[in-house]
Amino acid sequence: MKLSITPGLCHGHNNCSRLAPELFGLDSGGYSIVRIQSTLPKELEELAELAAENCPECAIYVETEDEVGEPTTEGRTL
Repeated sequence: MKLSITPGLCHGHNNCSRLAPELFGLDSGGYSIVRIQSTLPKELEELAELAAENCPECAIYVETEDEVGEPTTEGRTL
C-alpha cells in the first residue's frame, strides 16, 4: 500500500496528521504531506485507511496491491 495526497484537493483540515502523525505531516503552508513515500509497513495500513476515510476533501489517495501483486487503486470518494 502506498499513499499520496492530491495538493489541489487538500484544504488543510489536517485530520490525517492528527489521526496518523506517523504517516502525515504538514508543509510550510499548513497542508498535509505524506511522510512515507515507499510501500507502507503492514501495521500502518489500517491507520492509512482511517486517515483517508476521515479526509473531508477526499484528497488522500490509497494505492493497494491485489492478490497477484498487480497494482490496483482505491480512490476514496466518501
